[in-house]
Amino acid sequence: MIRILLAEIPSTPPPPPQWQTQLNQLPATHHPAILRFRRWQDRQATLLGRLLLRQALLEAEHEAHTLRDWRLGEHGKPRVAEDIFFNISHTEGLVVCAVSRLGEVGIDCERIRPIALEDFQSLMDPATWQSIHTAAHPEQAFFDFWTARESVVKGDGRGLSIPFSALEIQDNRATIRPPHTPAPHGVQSWRIHPVTTRPGYCCHLATPVSTPPIAPILCFPAKSSSFL
Repeated sequence: MIRILLAEIPSTPPPPPQWQTQLNQLPATHHPAILRFRRWQDRQATLLGRLLLRQALLEAEHEAHTLRDWRLGEHGKPRVAEDIFFNISHTEGLVVCAVSRLGEVGIDCERIRPIALEDFQSLMDPATWQSIHTAAHPEQAFFDFWTARESVVKGDGRGLSIPFSALEIQDNRATIRPPHTPAPHGVQSWRIHPVTTRPGYCCHLATPVSTPPIAPILCFPAKSSSFL
């Protein structure tokens, strides 16, 4: 099962007591990574992402203290347990967390917004650029392309060390071309799935599983949840 959890970042900072209550649900070892940000939005996004992971761990019958086992892999992708694979993404106003027992997973979300598309033309093959440039809604087409690619790169775990030219995406399938070898976990081919979150956002999930069972998105906060 692949679980996707979602939280909205509030438009104003939460009251200090609520913020402290949320922060205290995480092990103290996570606090420096959250508090290092100057902008409250970045602190809140990082906090919410880890609270979503905490909730997923509890659903998977892991103890909350499993978060104390947070560690970074060779290329910086975090892990907390051998049988849990996860990835977190946040953009303006939204945080998503994908959690899987089926193998590595990547997720990326972006708020659709005006951008200078020409700045990214050199990163795309001519066919992709043409399809985006002539789309009825070019910004949405761009962020569909961008989140699909980023979900694969994040699932792979090697990030920017994989250039655009090394990734071939066709019919919701992605392959990392040679001479780039598979990541240490051995996955080189991915399936990409669009994820519906909120109007005005694009989101994609990448997994090596061809037809993964994806549970309905679980949204937080909920009045009945310990998330608050």
